[in-house]
Amino acid sequence: MNVNSKDVLVLKNNYKVKVKNGRCVLETIYPYERNILTLSLIHGIIFSMLDGNRCYEVLCDDISYVLGIPKEKTNELMKNFIDIFQSFIEVNSGLKRSDLNSIDIARNTTVADYKTIKKDVLDNLKREPVSLVYFVTQKCGSDCIYCAVGSSYKKNSLCDDNPLNIEEIQQLAFEARKLGFSEVELTGGDPLMHPDILRIIEIFSDVGIKVNISTKMPITETFINKIKYINNLNIQISLDAIDPVLFEQLTGTSKDRLKNIITSLELLSKNNIAYKVKATITSYNIFHIPSMVKFLHEKGCKCFHVQSYYMSQVKHNENLFPKKEDYKTFDLKMQQLMNEYKDMDFILGYDLDIINGSRKFRSVSRPYCLGGRKGMAIYENGDFGMCGMTANKSMRIGNIRNMTLKEAWESENMMKMIKPTRDLFKGTLCEQCDLFDECSLKRCYLRSLIYFGTIYEIDPLCPYSKYDYKYTRN
Repeated sequence: MNVNSKDVLVLKNNYKVKVKNGRCVLETIYPYERNILTLSLIHGIIFSMLDGNRCYEVLCDDISYVLGIPKEKTNELMKNFIDIFQSFIEVNSGLKRSDLNSIDIARNTTVADYKTIKKDVLDNLKREPVSLVYFVTQKCGSDCIYCAVGSSYKKNSLCDDNPLNIEEIQQLAFEARKLGFSEVELTGGDPLMHPDILRIIEIFSDVGIKVNISTKMPITETFINKIKYINNLNIQISLDAIDPVLFEQLTGTSKDRLKNIITSLELLSKNNIAYKVKATITSYNIFHIPSMVKFLHEKGCKCFHVQSYYMSQVKHNENLFPKKEDYKTFDLKMQQLMNEYKDMDFILGYDLDIINGSRKFRSVSRPYCLGGRKGMAIYENGDFGMCGMTANKSMRIGNIRNMTLKEAWESENMMKMIKPTRDLFKGTLCEQCDLFDECSLKRCYLRSLIYFGTIYEIDPLCPYSKYDYKYTRN
């Protein structure tokens, strides 16, 4: 990242800096995507000053004054800081942050050496049940060209013929709340394809668990009239295009389906029900999404989430990857929209570092895996696993019909996934790696499964990996 003296730096709006247990941490604002990074006191203070009100020259002057170091040392410090943390920073975006407080960071952060900071990172990742992902059904009303799950719209189905019944779902919700889970994500397939989805939402809500539900199905007015009285319900509408032809091409459904989804958005806004719209970025729609944001803003949407298309384990097609230069243009347009629509929250689920092939992502901002540490997945037939990003059977390690949820959470199979032994990686680079145990915190089984066909291989995004886990095409 090249920065000029008049450039204005600001911490991206989906991150926050705070003091936790005497340590300064950087984390996402979304609990289900939280990625804690423990910072040194100096880095914490610098982050807290990236409020969008200072150009780089003034920022260096202020940091020099606050830290009591010469200007030339400040320039060297800032160069290294930007080099390491550039994926968390925006330049000249127009964003202003009023929630950053350098005085609070300086006053309440305990100075610690590297080993202490590293220990704090591990402490923050202590096992604690927070988020449950429940694959309600593998049936889906869409046939998306990038489907990563393999829903039963077509023959490539992972669907089971023996789903949990209502009584078993009630027991699951009760045990989840008792164990400490505070939220559940209802997914699939498409959860609205389940005939008792309204009852399932109520079951989890009634025990005090926040419900997040994602769908590509139209939502009827009758359904809306029932859910608007349910507490702790967050709705995500997955919508990749508002152009009818493009919508058909991406989802394998009809233009009428698009009309009904748009009507659903209008009904949700009319009934003051908050919702988020999420779009997957592909080569087909990358230049269409910015105009879609304007359309959604007019419809009353208050939160928009874009997510990179990544290598799919089911319907992968490299032609779906946008080009690097397309991402660069897209990012500029998204920054402009964020500046224009201040009343709309944006979640940018892509990282230009990794898109541009930077190795820094692998060693710095590659996120910690919270599967099995903060959350777990339950599948429609009662199978369970640590990863809520896939329904692949190689990631399933037991069934809650044979044990309680607490026993599943504490099971030997779960612990083996969280802390695998070297012998499982026999013949791979991981087997003899000095960082094997540390890597367990960032290792992604799903990436390995997609790339190599097995979970017991090197993570393609490991700093020592020679492989290019692609998000773009040439």
